[in-house]
Amino acid sequence: MSVKSKVMLFSHICHPARMSGAEKWLLFLAKTLSEQYEVVLVVPCCGMLSVEAETKGIRIAIQDSPLLWSLYESSQAMHQEFAKQESSNYYQSLLTLLHIHRPDWVMVNTSVNALPAAAAKKAGIPVVWIIDEILYPGAHQIDAVRMVNHYADWIIGISEAVLAPFKGSIVNNKNRLIYPSWNDAELHPERWEENRRCLRGAHNIGDHETLIGLISGMISVHKGIDQFIYMADMLMSHFPQVKFLIAGSPEITEYFNKCKVLAYSTLDPSRIIFHSFESHIEQLYPALDVVVVPSMIDEGFGMTALEGMIFGKPVVAYDSAGLGELLKNTGNEKFLVPKGDVGGLWQIVVDLLQNKERMLEIGTKNRKASIESFGIDKFQNRFNNLLQEIDAVVYGLNQQ
Repeated sequence: MSVKSKVMLFSHICHPARMSGAEKWLLFLAKTLSEQYEVVLVVPCCGMLSVEAETKGIRIAIQDSPLLWSLYESSQAMHQEFAKQESSNYYQSLLTLLHIHRPDWVMVNTSVNALPAAAAKKAGIPVVWIIDEILYPGAHQIDAVRMVNHYADWIIGISEAVLAPFKGSIVNNKNRLIYPSWNDAELHPERWEENRRCLRGAHNIGDHETLIGLISGMISVHKGIDQFIYMADMLMSHFPQVKFLIAGSPEITEYFNKCKVLAYSTLDPSRIIFHSFESHIEQLYPALDVVVVPSMIDEGFGMTALEGMIFGKPVVAYDSAGLGELLKNTGNEKFLVPKGDVGGLWQIVVDLLQNKERMLEIGTKNRKASIESFGIDKFQNRFNNLLQEIDAVVYGLNQQ
């Protein structure tokens, strides 16, 4: 019986009480890879990601290392900061970890997770570097691209917007586009109707009422929570049967409190519901009728928008880089408005609320379009091509 190749996946974070889009994406990749490789997921500490992975039979290793935020920010300081990291005990610990586990290749997640890539390169191990976010534009963006190129054998982008800085001869055709996807069976579609009744009942939302939602891993200014509340206030006087749900972790206390104050200042604060982070999204999205994604930063992808479509909901969003790309790829460009245009969000949602039949039709269309553009078959085709390339390189190295 042939021995499986071993891959080590490095997560930049492992939050104790929530999972970011990047963590969800890495968990999905770990589960997919575990079908044909021996997988070790390396996390900086125990948390929700490691617990979820262990329940899927994925081996966990704990190794903390500093993050290189200056690379993501395309800062002039990135080389100096990275030199300090390479001379640290963290770097030596990573080399020791790689020596103990001897992976055939490694996968590092997010641009800030540079040190594991450098350690693997030093150890002569092929590196797949996943870029989930858009590098800050500016004079030193090219230096950030060069650094990723130096340590990566393959550069994976989750959208064309993410890969834009990596075009051209600098990266020597290393870049590959692989959109995030999902496993439909793990979302238990057979329970969606029951889950809808359960959550709406918990918040006293009647069948005749419409629930508009904003879903975020963490309630932060970048996610436009205030934009959503402004829109809600504008809708309240015209649509008394509409309620609003904001779901996410409130760990940035100052901003969360500002949002609560803003909600209290609306026409009817009782119609704005704050809901805690929900790791099992199938318990949350079915209760919604419309999903709004007012991101105030250039998103690398926009996982909550895709999740809304997966659950058959109309999605309205700001045209924020990868988020806009996602909606355009699913035929939803008419539901995009420029960043900060609260009036534009309001107008699109008004049009939806005035025709509930059309709202349901759009949701059905979105479910189909999400599968066609980002479903598991599309993902597997792209991912399997990458794995064939990696396997060929690993085989060659093992023959030396």
